[in-house]
Amino acid sequence: MLIKGHRVGGAKARGHIVGFGGIPVPPVVQRYFSQLNAAAGMYYSLSKAITLNGDFKIRGKFATLRTTGQFIFSGGAGANGLELYSTTNGCGVWYEGSSGSVSSDPMLDGKQHSYLVERVGTTVTLHIDGNLELTRTIAGPCIISHLGRRATGGFYLTGTVSDFEVEDAGVPVVDIAISEPGTEAVLHNTLTPFGTDLFSGYVNGYIDAGTTRTDTNLNSPTTRSTTWIPVAGLKTLLATRINSSRFMYQFSLDDVTTAEVSKAGLSPVVEVPAGATHFRAYYAHSSDVNPSIGVLGSVSDKPVLRRINQPVTVTKLFTKIDIGWLSANTVLSGAFDDATPWIETGDTTIAGSELTFGSGTTYVTQFNVFDLGNIYRVSYNITDFIGPTVGLSSSIASGCYASEAGLHTFDIQPLVTYARMVSTTSGNKMSGILAQQLLKVA
Repeated sequence: MLIKGHRVGGAKARGHIVGFGGIPVPPVVQRYFSQLNAAAGMYYSLSKAITLNGDFKIRGKFATLRTTGQFIFSGGAGANGLELYSTTNGCGVWYEGSSGSVSSDPMLDGKQHSYLVERVGTTVTLHIDGNLELTRTIAGPCIISHLGRRATGGFYLTGTVSDFEVEDAGVPVVDIAISEPGTEAVLHNTLTPFGTDLFSGYVNGYIDAGTTRTDTNLNSPTTRSTTWIPVAGLKTLLATRINSSRFMYQFSLDDVTTAEVSKAGLSPVVEVPAGATHFRAYYAHSSDVNPSIGVLGSVSDKPVLRRINQPVTVTKLFTKIDIGWLSANTVLSGAFDDATPWIETGDTTIAGSELTFGSGTTYVTQFNVFDLGNIYRVSYNITDFIGPTVGLSSSIASGCYASEAGLHTFDIQPLVTYARMVSTTSGNKMSGILAQQLLKVA
């Protein structure tokens, strides 16, 4: 619903936050959301898979507009794989690649929906937003390893997933809000707290086999290594301050004179093997002679979540103004550039702080933007106007299309929680920001 609209030739209109009758808005609380893009292969993986043998509960939230089939969480289509699937027919609980039934209503409106997948005995139920959607029988073990895609073979999600929790026979296994800055490669499980830096800030060595650094030759006599660090009692290690896949590690098993085969890989999460009493780290880097790295330890072996293929800027800080998490209340998009969290559909180009629309009906979308019932002031700048239709989609609020170039400002009460900019003609261009200021809390 459009409250009012006007074109502003000067500075961007400003709004202020008030409640009904001048009642102050509750204190601001903030968190991060990451907007996954299927076209870019973005997803999350658990540092190790979860196997659920008895009764369980799996909770979380998701938001999507993508109509192509996609998995919210997955353990794969193979043996014991448990999956939550979303498509135009609704949501379904899959097991070992078998779809079973689906919910009666698709959840493809861009709003944030909550889910609960629960097993009691052999009966599995799916609740969406508190409503029972389906029931099926699953008797065997259930494995979960990925969020935002199928564990094996694509089916990526476009949108957001958050607040992932798992209970196994009443015992919490995972509690991950998925609310970390985009610079964090690992999303923390509150059940796996990490302590202080085991290396106490000193500089670690690197692998040096003669004049050529390598990430394989740990047994070379010319290898320079770190000091052995005690890890008795720890179950999980987390490497920090690394910027290369050539981070390596080595554990002692019986004492510090015998060590298992070294390991290397992309993951900063390391499981401490049974019997290991000491640990040392390596970092093979072609240009950084003595890189400083850090390693944190935890007495818990419960998994954390890793970001995969996610640029820093797909993660944005959002603000809780009322009862929802879905308000950004200062700046929604920032400049249109290659690193914005907009999801592009059709022939669109985002570059050089400008959005250029292609032929036909094309648009860009950003999830989890508005709280329903609230009133917002939105502004966007049209740099090249070809016409006839360009601006904020009518699915958000009616009457928000531009009729000429310049800065356009509207006060709206959104019909949905996502933001979408639409054009029906090639050559329309938009620059600057889409500013969002909350005027009234419902």
